[in-house]
Amino acid sequence: RDRTHTRAIHVNFGALGTVEVQLGETRVMAAATAELVEPYPDKPAEGLLQFFVELSPMASPVFEVGRPSEAAVELMRLLERALRQSQAIDIEALCVVAGKRVWSVRCDVTFLDHRGNLSDSAILAALAALKHLRLPAVSIAGTGDEATVKTLTSEQAEPLPLVFHHMPVAVTLGFFKSVEGFLLYVIDPTDREELVMSGSLVVVLNQYNELCALHKPGGLPVQGAQLLDCIRQAAEAAPRLLAAVVKASQEYTEQLEARAATLAKTGRAPTRARSHSSEVV
Repeated sequence: RDRTHTRAIHVNFGALGTVEVQLGETRVMAAATAELVEPYPDKPAEGLLQFFVELSPMASPVFEVGRPSEAAVELMRLLERALRQSQAIDIEALCVVAGKRVWSVRCDVTFLDHRGNLSDSAILAALAALKHLRLPAVSIAGTGDEATVKTLTSEQAEPLPLVFHHMPVAVTLGFFKSVEGFLLYVIDPTDREELVMSGSLVVVLNQYNELCALHKPGGLPVQGAQLLDCIRQAAEAAPRLLAAVVKASQEYTEQLEARAATLAKTGRAPTRARSHSSEVV
């Protein structure tokens, strides 16, 4: 592949809120869940959005069982910056009754196979899982402190998706130094390329080409002109990552609608499809 191209992207949707993403040979699974909880006292009208990352020895022998490693903590912070602090999701829309009940959304990212570029695959999987999540409809009885909230089944009311302001994705560039001393970079570095690269830069962009976050974990210094060139290259690669999620989501929705229409003709209640996948090569 060309050094400015990403590897093949494969998105596989399972149960609501669950997705498996494959970027090249790197595989990651993300599961988004939600529950009603009491809000924080200083933010009574805002819901909660939390991210957790698991790097297990199953993905790579370099990972150990036990406390979250520095790499896992770094990925969790990057997910926070990319999806929560960039206001990609409307946190206030997660409020059900101010000061009493809000939705707490949790996204668990688990790596199944580490073959390089954990950042891009983690953010892509978390984005797909959150887009795939549906919140149960609720009924509210009473007002103020006496208000009670009850969740409704999917047969009683249609579950609702999260409200997105924009859709951020990450593009990682691995830095290398040529024999002549020039800075070279590779988009979507593999695990072997990561072993010999001299630094990296993670660029987070949304569908409007707006810069949401930058993350540079040490390594070679980058001049201003080089940084701008890296951002331009990332902006060219980002739409391909977004297209994989959008395409898989649309095809999954079409599959559910077609199945529901078929069952409606027989008078049977529609059931959710088990899984659907889409690949961008």
